[in-house]
Amino acid sequence: MGIRLLTGINSAKKTDRLLQEICEISMKETDRKVFLIVPEQFSLQMQTRLVELSPRHGFFHTDVLSFHRLAYRIFEDRGITPANILEDLGISMLLRRILSAHENELGCFKRSLRKAGFIDELKSILIEMISYCVSPRELAEAAENISGRPAFRRKCEELSRIYTWLMEETRGRYMITEEILHVAKDHIRDCGFLKDTEFYFDGFTGFTPVQLNFLKELLLLAPRLNITVTIPDD
Repeated sequence: MGIRLLTGINSAKKTDRLLQEICEISMKETDRKVFLIVPEQFSLQMQTRLVELSPRHGFFHTDVLSFHRLAYRIFEDRGITPANILEDLGISMLLRRILSAHENELGCFKRSLRKAGFIDELKSILIEMISYCVSPRELAEAAENISGRPAFRRKCEELSRIYTWLMEETRGRYMITEEILHVAKDHIRDCGFLKDTEFYFDGFTGFTPVQLNFLKELLLLAPRLNITVTIPDD
């Protein structure tokens, strides 16, 4: 139960080193589980490279997953059926409906409701709030502490209300994609399949607070987390 950093200036060399290590484990320790966690867009590329590097051109007990796919493995293991997932388009549609219903309660943003791109900008801000574990209450409290910038304060207060309306609409009915890890982390300790699994993380420039909280729970159960970091060796 620890963290091992694979450091270096060249990201490609670190990835090659990591993949070679995984291949060696799959050859020598055939019963040992290995999970390679990468950003979603790199999962197929990493699977292909692992197959190419493997002397047998294949591997057992090794999976290439994204954070969200790992979360679904946890849900499957615990017999949990997550709420309907709201992705970008769904969030935009829901925000449009919420703002239409509360239009008379809006001040700062009322004029912007029908402007092109406003819903997308609002959605991006709220998704960032969720990713960085900022609650509507925390945003409202931060707004109260803003002095000397009344217009900015009013916008933050209004944004916190919109955020609250969104959470009320989704609670118990939908799950925003960025909430998946938050839910999955509470079930990590009950997942026996994670106890003997070696984890490798590659392709990340950093982790959001939601991902870090997930990793903290994983660290308590998994034997070791191996993470590539692009920094000078010296």
